[in-house]
Amino acid sequence: MTSKRITIPFNNFVAQVLLLKDMMHLNEFIYEQTKGIGAPDIVVDGMTVSSDLLKICFECDLKRCKGYCCSSGSQGAVLKDNEADTIESILPEVKKHLSQEALEKIEESGATYSENGTDFTQILDNEDGTYSCVFAIKENGCTLCAIDKEFRNGNEKLKTLNFCKPISCHLYPIQEHNGHALKVHSDIRCRCKANSIVPLYKTQKNALVRSFGEEWYNNLLEALPCSLPSE
Repeated sequence: MTSKRITIPFNNFVAQVLLLKDMMHLNEFIYEQTKGIGAPDIVVDGMTVSSDLLKICFECDLKRCKGYCCSSGSQGAVLKDNEADTIESILPEVKKHLSQEALEKIEESGATYSENGTDFTQILDNEDGTYSCVFAIKENGCTLCAIDKEFRNGNEKLKTLNFCKPISCHLYPIQEHNGHALKVHSDIRCRCKANSIVPLYKTQKNALVRSFGEEWYNNLLEALPCSLPSE
């Protein structure tokens, strides 16, 4: 898809924005007019996408990070829609990977819990005062997800459900806020692949498509400023 660069004097910014009905051109226009003061967010089908997804280059490198995102935090993984029910249904498939401590916690308190109307995966208390997900497992010095391990092992039920892990984990370090905005986690402590040149919106394509659909992702690509690659 081709598009024409829009250049309009900044003092006409507000008036011209009101005239731009096409979302791709609107995003290009805002990008051009604000690139000197930081890239702007864009809007895709009602979802505000932080410019950080376009600017930050990120590729997970498990050898370097050791699975930090699965090993520490103050809550379990945030669960969307019916994910709590899905986790209950796949428990028999993943229990074989879990520690005795995790199994006992699940038996006592369930595999998920709710807090202020939001569902989370169940958590274990760590010695350092932090918490870890009951589905976090240790292998060769790394923290992995038991659900993801079983998915990668080719479990037919998980493949049929297309459930490799909770979507919030799949999207990380992208986070969904109130169903209306996508931002990058403000405290990224994981160590990504050195010298990565792949922006987050491309690295996390599979997770974004899984969460919002192929059409939404294609609309995101069409909304990108011309200076950013869509492929």
